[in-house]
Amino acid sequence: MKTFSLFIVIVLALLTTDIHAQSPVRNVLYTFTRNEIMACGEHHIIQHQLNRYRFAFLVKDTVTEKHTLIFNGKRIPLYGDWGYTLWSMGYLNVNEPDGYIIMDSDEKGYYVNRRGQKEGPYEWARWEEDYDSSNPDMIYHYVLAGRVYDNINGRVRKSQGIFVMMSSGDESDTRYISVNGKLDQVSGYGRLIVRGNHYAYINNKGILYFNGRMIYTVSNIKGAAINKKGDYAYYYNMEQQIPARYYIGKNGVKLNEEAYLGINDLYLTEDGEVAYAYRKGNCWSVHIPGVEESTGYDYVENFIYLESGNYAYTYRKDGKYYVRIKGQTTDKGPYDNRCRDLRINEKGQFIYGYQLNELNHNFFVKINNSEYGPFDYVTNIKLSEEGCYSFSFEKASKCYTNNNGTITQVDDGSYIDIDSDDGNHSFYSDYTYDYVVIDGQRVGHSPAIKGWYDKDKHAFVWNSIEGNELVAYEYKLD
Repeated sequence: MKTFSLFIVIVLALLTTDIHAQSPVRNVLYTFTRNEIMACGEHHIIQHQLNRYRFAFLVKDTVTEKHTLIFNGKRIPLYGDWGYTLWSMGYLNVNEPDGYIIMDSDEKGYYVNRRGQKEGPYEWARWEEDYDSSNPDMIYHYVLAGRVYDNINGRVRKSQGIFVMMSSGDESDTRYISVNGKLDQVSGYGRLIVRGNHYAYINNKGILYFNGRMIYTVSNIKGAAINKKGDYAYYYNMEQQIPARYYIGKNGVKLNEEAYLGINDLYLTEDGEVAYAYRKGNCWSVHIPGVEESTGYDYVENFIYLESGNYAYTYRKDGKYYVRIKGQTTDKGPYDNRCRDLRINEKGQFIYGYQLNELNHNFFVKINNSEYGPFDYVTNIKLSEEGCYSFSFEKASKCYTNNNGTITQVDDGSYIDIDSDDGNHSFYSDYTYDYVVIDGQRVGHSPAIKGWYDKDKHAFVWNSIEGNELVAYEYKLD
């Protein structure tokens, strides 16, 4: 009987050891050549493009300084000498054969490599502003013979719209603005404002251009606004005056003879009226066309005025902070700290963040009549014209995004924390440790740079860099 009991104990011990000593299946995805390193550092491999054994990342030769795109094992040489990142190169989809549309340059000019076929060379090329790298219908702009053209998913047309096309990159610091295919020149880094077929450009030296023409009547311009009719307004201060004196001008004519001590934000209606916040003495006021002037504030900021007539701003009075929004019966507040990232749309919807107390870091987000929080920190507050909202927040040392009510934890790249769909298994990897942890057990000899749960295989899958190899591991679960 004792012999049988001992046998059972040994068998159970062996089974337990086998479970915990289970080895994951290892596959080599890529072997780095001599002098080759990951271009952006190991844990900055393009994680959102790693999908099972399909992958895309950049490597750099430490001797020649040249970059190469590795796309599902295929080497695609890059010839430019600018700072490559996968997030700015263009379209990448590792689940498609030749699923890439990327931009590059050499001594002959700029190219676009569309699934292995080159387009170009061009004098200059750039992607559409705020392009979506997950959308294969890519738009890029390019220059030939001093004119700008648009390439829309392989179809070419004379360029439409107004945007900054390129800069000279030399001491002149010239910017070239594409105006429906023609190039206007302006000087210096600055801000472009477009309304209809008109534009204004303010550079970092306080010089204003309107439709390509420099406005010589004033200098030291701090802000500007235009409308679709072709009116332009601006505010500026007189140099060498202490305290500074601010004036507002429209179409070259000064509007206020008595100087203001401060101006925050300026808007111009389609009727040619101006809206702005200003300071006289120690008092701040808000001027809105057709609305009785609001005054008596200690300070005003975040002033917004839209074409529909909707407006909003934050103000401080008697040491407390408030938010005024058109259409709301009462002002929001009082708050102990200033409000941040106030946004409104043409429908009258709004969003903003505020901090309840500086000592305990209680942050909240107000969305119309709903409120989210408390959080340890809030940033990236956005609101679309359709009413969709998003913001990022931190809570208990973890980062999240709230995208229209859907909350997602954000991986900061230093750790990976995953659970199986049934909740019975866990995977954790911290980049500072040379192993991963599965169900509380140490596994392997390297950290993960990307990891996920494979539902079909009921397995944890992760990628690691080991020596000169990029590898994939599969760990099947019970």
